[in-house]
Amino acid sequence: MKYQKAIETVIGLISISARTAPKSGGVDDIIFLAVGDVQKNRIAAEMIKIGREKAKGQANKIVRQAMITSWSTDAATIKKSDGLVLIGVKGKNPLGLNCGGCGFKNCAEFKAYILKNKNSSVMGPFCIFKIWDLGIAVDSAAKTASMLNVDNRIMYKVGMAVLRLGMFGKTHKMNSVSPVLGLPLSVSGKNIYFDRYDKLEAAKILMDYFRVKR
Repeated sequence: MKYQKAIETVIGLISISARTAPKSGGVDDIIFLAVGDVQKNRIAAEMIKIGREKAKGQANKIVRQAMITSWSTDAATIKKSDGLVLIGVKGKNPLGLNCGGCGFKNCAEFKAYILKNKNSSVMGPFCIFKIWDLGIAVDSAAKTASMLNVDNRIMYKVGMAVLRLGMFGKTHKMNSVSPVLGLPLSVSGKNIYFDRYDKLEAAKILMDYFRVKR
């Protein structure tokens, strides 16, 4: 790829942005990982699989197709991307301020729930401070990529696929990496992450459907 060396430099620079981003209490539970083409394609394939699974059993044909499209179009851009970085946080490691932001009375109650439900397939709950830290780190990384004129987009669907593939290990442990967000990178004459009309149409269909359903 023509810009491969440049992309590698960019990844190094945005990893610095993620690492130096402000962390709650100065505790750094942010994990940064750059993936190669093989892993990138595995993630894209898993995204397509998730979309199909979510659509399975949906009686409305239009909504079913919108679900599939929503995931498959993002997967297609991941395959086209020149680079992909994953940024996660140890979201089940409470900061210890007993703020109640996680929905529990204190951090001890939060920890007890995590340990009791260690085999649960549900990703959460998470410490609210860790979620904030993840958002700040990903935004800092995206900012640096943008300053370097590298097209990028923050994708939660990438993180969902990564966790299903177990790239960061099991997600129920207290020190596990979860949630995870993906930041694909692209250098081309046209930003590949925007003006995807199939995705926009799918999003409109799904938003209208779930709004009525709710």
